[in-house]
Amino acid sequence: MKSLLKNSLNVFMLIGLSALLFSCEPEGKYKEYVYPEPVVDEIYPVSGYVASQVAIIGTDFGDRAEAVKVAFGGVEAENIISCKNNRIIVEVPEGAQSGSVSLKVWTHTLESIGEYTVIPIPEITSIASDNEAGETFAEGGDELTILGNGFGSDASLVKVTINGKNAEILSVMENEVKARVPENYGSGTVVVTVRDYAVEAGALIDPSMKGDVTRLFLKNYKQPFQRATEGDEEWADALYWIKNGNFYGNSLQFPEDEPDGLLAMTGKNNMWDGALYQITSLPAGTYEFIVKVADTGTVGGRYGAQFTVMRGEGEFPGLTDKGAPWHYADEDMADILGTVLVTAGAGEYSYSVTLTEVTPLTIGFATMLANSNYVKVSEIQIIRK
Repeated sequence: MKSLLKNSLNVFMLIGLSALLFSCEPEGKYKEYVYPEPVVDEIYPVSGYVASQVAIIGTDFGDRAEAVKVAFGGVEAENIISCKNNRIIVEVPEGAQSGSVSLKVWTHTLESIGEYTVIPIPEITSIASDNEAGETFAEGGDELTILGNGFGSDASLVKVTINGKNAEILSVMENEVKARVPENYGSGTVVVTVRDYAVEAGALIDPSMKGDVTRLFLKNYKQPFQRATEGDEEWADALYWIKNGNFYGNSLQFPEDEPDGLLAMTGKNNMWDGALYQITSLPAGTYEFIVKVADTGTVGGRYGAQFTVMRGEGEFPGLTDKGAPWHYADEDMADILGTVLVTAGAGEYSYSVTLTEVTPLTIGFATMLANSNYVKVSEIQIIRK
């Protein structure tokens, strides 16, 4: 009897609930929400580079960034940085085209909310001073010529710094900037900034400068080493370093006892003539090249690596075991300016090279490592005598 009464009450409750639900809208109709149409007052700025930020000012944008779509010349932006009811901040996408900017917020599409001009990113092809010692040397007062594209013609929008010091702008054209080298700049990197977009142009060296000049001619050459891609794995590739097709594995290791990383060369059977290097140019002078080795390992078979400076912009020649240990054959030594075999564990290995003129160079390591053998490096130095 109690069970029958309970079931009856459940049926009456369901009937009542159904009546409430369907009485909300007559004849079973459901209410559809209507979003207000956004109004745009302006976009700012109206020109800039790819990856720069643009503000869209107006009303009725809501506060949901996922409901917003913005396109520049038909190319949709991937990054809506923020959205408030009266302001949207968006990043100009890669591949954006000059032209109309469109906006969509929920169900409303505005085909054109203004015009945006995409400014070409400045590019630099060369820098040269008029110093008698060579174009990569410069003293205070020398004239520096920077060639490239995208500089514009407004000198007020261009800035040149050398080792962080401002250079006097002498003239600006679309493909050329001339500047006066500042006094006592101390050697260093040339940076050209056009409309707040900075581009590294290379380096200048004071003819009187001696000592460690590595930072002027190599990148990512000491701890902490930089990864080529994001992540925190133990193994990675080294940013700015070139590997040939015979180089085995990754070129960086971050073991627990070396959290700043090591430039790493590891071996594998049947992998021959691997190479890891950078390409640069050095002015005339005498230089000591030093490689600081953190560790080497020899389980058996081929071991070690040749730390080498070679004239030109290319890969090292192959190694040979004739007259072991592994080395370059005599007929391949014409362009080898200096080399040392890194084999005997941790320590410093070095040699000196004298250049009579500005010389393009390939600097790095040639390897012939058997399975599980390795060479790990903590720093490379270039010392000008």
